[in-house]
Amino acid sequence: SLMIAEVDEKTYEYGMLRALGLKQNSLISMLLMHALAFAIPGLCAGLLVSYLLSIPVKFGISLFTGIVPDYDTSWLPIVTGIAIGIVMPLISNIVPIQRALSKTLRDALDVFHNIINETMVTIIKLEHLGVSPPVVCV
Repeated sequence: SLMIAEVDEKTYEYGMLRALGLKQNSLISMLLMHALAFAIPGLCAGLLVSYLLSIPVKFGISLFTGIVPDYDTSWLPIVTGIAIGIVMPLISNIVPIQRALSKTLRDALDVFHNIINETMVTIIKLEHLGVSPPVVCV
């Protein structure tokens, strides 16, 4: 969702870069590098936090079972976490990249174009739900 918001906000900028001669492959590379700039710090922080949280969990299990805990982490969870942490952001960037490239230069450079939000709000009175307002206040 960060990349979708980024593409929606920077459509004009990407259109201007394309008008100045930036090739589509370079724009794709730029968006993928931006996604990795979000993913890699999060991945490192996630691996560190998960390792630090595993220590008290392993200690608690060792107290319960009486088995001496092994605080080493095997390579399989680390490799799996790194693979998921890099592959998922790349896969999730398919839609933002398609949005950035699907706009014509005319549409991308339209300063007065407003993006319509797909959010819909419905207001329902409590009486229609069968709840009286004094009961909610209590």
